Amino acid sequence: MWLLRGQLFTCKALQSAQANASEELNVSFNKAYEGTLKPYHNFVVKGVFTVGTLLPFSVAQAFIVYQVAMKACPYRADFFTKVKADPAGGPPSSDEHLNERLSQWLTGLDGIVTRVQTFYKAGGHDKGF
Repeated sequence: MWLLRGQLFTCKALQSAQANASEELNVSFNKAYEGTLKPYHNFVVKGVFTVGTLLPFSVAQAFIVYQVAMKACPYRADFFTKVKADPAGGPPSSDEHLNERLSQWLTGLDGIVTRVQTFYKAGGHDKGF
């Protein structure tokens, strides 16, 4: 269940980043968190989900940790420069090629997530086991 939710989170964040070319990744991932994972987290985890700890934080401390985690996203330009790079040392991919391939990948991921969500709902497992 949590793997599926994580895949949905990643898919929605990257779809947002692709659709909004001027939006920094931390904004895209924050929007995706709000719409995908946040409904399943209690008030402590909402602040520290990316840190991976459940220490007894106050709500204010949890909020600060969450904000720091979101700021840890790479800058958009740095991220896409790395993604476009050729690991073999050749010339980087063009923006057009990257967008085309990212669209294909996100369409595939979205389809997989949708099919698995449908399967979970049909079996009554969409709220967890």
